[in-house]
Amino acid sequence: MPNYESITATFDELIVSKYPESDGKYKSFILVNGEDGKKYQIKLNEHKQRHNINEFIAHYVGNCSDMPLLNGMFLEIDKKEIKNLIAKLDTFPKGYLKSFDLGAMKKNLFFGIEWMQHITSIDDERELLQRVGESSNKNSFYGLYSFDQFMKNYDRHLGNHLIVKIGNSKQYKLIDFDRVFASTNWSRVPSEYTCFTPFICTPSAQRYHSFLMYIVLDSSVKLVHSYAGKIQGIDTKDIKDMCDIISFVYDVPSIEILNIFRWIEYRRQEIVMECLVNEKHFPNITKGLYSVS
Repeated sequence: MPNYESITATFDELIVSKYPESDGKYKSFILVNGEDGKKYQIKLNEHKQRHNINEFIAHYVGNCSDMPLLNGMFLEIDKKEIKNLIAKLDTFPKGYLKSFDLGAMKKNLFFGIEWMQHITSIDDERELLQRVGESSNKNSFYGLYSFDQFMKNYDRHLGNHLIVKIGNSKQYKLIDFDRVFASTNWSRVPSEYTCFTPFICTPSAQRYHSFLMYIVLDSSVKLVHSYAGKIQGIDTKDIKDMCDIISFVYDVPSIEILNIFRWIEYRRQEIVMECLVNEKHFPNITKGLYSVS
């Protein structure tokens, strides 16, 4: 079971995105200073903190399956700090920001991801390949295929890859999982698998989707399957423990937590076979495990 500590934190900064979402509203998140001397990013958008909880679930599952993730932590924020945050939010025009709902709070605990300072920006697909190739954990890049499919994460784009300087090395990291499950309505989370398909098929999403499929070769497809095997190897007890943490930290109906458990457990058992079937989406595979069986 991954270890998630909780530490106290103080509000540092509210950051609002530069561009509006499709509904014309702006996403936002907060930065907090942890008592460990590190800064953390907390996402609170969406009804009853669904984005925040989604981040925790994906991070937990990713830790269990050795995905390249940034450090995550539960952060306890004083009620007075929360009131100050709400007051700051009230300074924005009504309808300007996306929902900032704190209604699922139980213990003033929020899941946060460590905010990194030494990051290499990635401007296009060619630069992504170059930076990944220079990273000390470059093989972990291929974990995104099985992991995003498993978590039903349609929000993978160039901004969701990081190259971070840690010590004397550069490491590849996956970020941004607040839109997993293809929904934040956990009363009806789907159990069926979906092929590698963008949630919103804009021209840029289609182009990026094609790029991701194109770069998987015979030499790397086995890495995709090795990460699928790690996901399938997650212990059922670990999934139950994750659900217990959600119940402890957040005010979530028990039936929805049960749906999450069933969803993850079902998909965990099928992920290797589904990744084999989905080899047909990699145009440059000639010796795939599935195609030669």
